[in-house]
Amino acid sequence: MRVLPRYTVNHLLRLGLLSLLRYSLSFLRCCYFKWWATIFSALCLGGCSQPALSSFLEFIDEDYTAAAHLGIDRGCVVESVGQQLVVTWGLPTCFRDSLPMVLHVWVYYGNGETEKFSYDVQHLSGYQVYLLKDCDYQERQGIISYKVSLTKDGKEILSRNHHLWMEVISLKAFDQTS
Repeated sequence: MRVLPRYTVNHLLRLGLLSLLRYSLSFLRCCYFKWWATIFSALCLGGCSQPALSSFLEFIDEDYTAAAHLGIDRGCVVESVGQQLVVTWGLPTCFRDSLPMVLHVWVYYGNGETEKFSYDVQHLSGYQVYLLKDCDYQERQGIISYKVSLTKDGKEILSRNHHLWMEVISLKAFDQTS
């Protein structure tokens, strides 16, 4: 029975096969990476991603000012208190033909009033800030809830609302229908 010789690293080094094996493995690793990277890019970039609409409510007080963040004396700064509603949107490129759109914002105040604002949307991504501060904030008793909606030709594309948002039923409208 014939026993095959066992090659050690030294034998492979002498034969030059170890460096050939290293080069071939690194070549295969590089090709394998490029192949998977191509497939991953095609899957991720080939389709139309989901549109995004987000919003949050933020309180504004004397610590919100630039002077407070920079540590500047606030003696000459008029203190303001209030709230701001920040709405951001990000639309995929397949929505480019749908531009311009309209962003509708409904705000429900602490004093029971409801107000609607409309803003033109000309770009696929952006933000809009609604600011309520000082006398308006005190008079309306702050923002309790809100709803934002992105529409095209009156048809709603995206919508998001605060967790306390409810459609308000006016008693005046109810009395007029009866």
